[in-house]
Amino acid sequence: DNLIYTTPANMGRTENAVDIKSCRFVTVRGSAPARNSFYGFALKPTARGEAVVIHYNARHVLIENTAIRDACRGVSVGRGEDRSTLVENMVVRGNLIEDLRQGQNCDGDAILISRAHRLDVYDNTLRNIPRAGFRAGVNNSTGVPDRDIDFWGNRVGPAARWLNLGAEAGQLEGFASDRNL
Repeated sequence: DNLIYTTPANMGRTENAVDIKSCRFVTVRGSAPARNSFYGFALKPTARGEAVVIHYNARHVLIENTAIRDACRGVSVGRGEDRSTLVENMVVRGNLIEDLRQGQNCDGDAILISRAHRLDVYDNTLRNIPRAGFRAGVNNSTGVPDRDIDFWGNRVGPAARWLNLGAEAGQLEGFASDRNL
């Protein structure tokens, strides 16, 4: 089990608890329930204050049993402005994401998907979320849609919006959501 945080003295100097780039078959798992703990990540010139970032063609990634709080964003998947990169075959399950913050360039999304295919997000608790519990397609500006994204069995709220999806052509295809509270 991991405890990764930024102290007030280092706020804005540390990027992320976990940054997965171009890797295959990576697991970030705490013992149940949610024994990894990541907190205290703020905006800085090279990062948006995400606790966990998965991008640059990462494949077969599992994020499980992790508590995330006091960050600008919980989990960020993909790079919506970059056609050359794509995250594929990922699972986010059994996590607690709560008490995020929001401010200038600090969006307060629990889980942001922006350029991914085949992603399952389930059995997570997302509470006290200033913007969206789950956001997909909206930030994807490449013209290649996020595909086969499933969001089910999650507990969301309070959140400003529990779900925020891209509705324009080329942003999101094959999205399913069920049994969320």
